[in-house]
Amino acid sequence: MQFDFHTTKSIFLQRGGSANLAKLIQERGGKSVLIVTDPGVLSAGLLEKTLSGFKSAGLPLQIFSDVQAD
Repeated sequence: MQFDFHTTKSIFLQRGGSANLAKLIQERGGKSVLIVTDPGVLSAGLLEKTLSGFKSAGLPLQIFSDVQAD
């Protein structure tokens, strides 16, 4: 097997950092957000702070949660 793997140049790690994702996305020119998750994560409320940040920032947001949990 052979493959090439390329990843981002920056990784941000911060306690409570999900609340700051909207700001980071906007600083890098992002104009909208797509979140892909399974229904359990969504219904457990694990994305609430993140979603609140996107809504407060006025970033258009789509959530795709028709994903089978693994």
